[in-house]
Formats: sequence, C-alpha cells, structure tokens
Amino acid sequence: MTVQNGKVCLNLPLGFGSVCLPIPAIFPSGTAGQACIDICTTWGVPTGIKVSVSIAGRTIVQQTFGYC
Repeated sequence: MTVQNGKVCLNLPLGFGSVCLPIPAIFPSGTAGQACIDICTTWGVPTGIKVSVSIAGRTIVQQTFGYC
C-alpha cells in the first residue's frame, strides 16, 4: 500500500467495494505503509470489515464498514 494524494485506496472484500481513506498530510505521496483488514462476524456470518492503516509500525487510521 502506498500513499497517493493524501489518501490510501483499498479494494475491500465481501462486496464492500473500493474505499479511499484520508491520512495526515505529513505523509507524502509514495510513502509505503501497511493495511490490515479484519473481517467481523456474528455467529460465523460476516457482518463488517475493520481497516487499519499503519506507517512505520504506527497505526494512523482505523475505520469500520458494516457492523463490527
């Protein structure tokens, strides 16, 4: 994952589509980072997704989609 124009864009699973998350302006375009996706479930049924974006080992953005 890389920073482009002050945001990171990801393709989410489970029909949630694509999403772009804004990040702090101190990270210039081209900065490398890591995006982690956790699938939330209720009784084994997927109900949502939690996205965490980290740069240099520090989480800078977290957002949930659906029900978590």
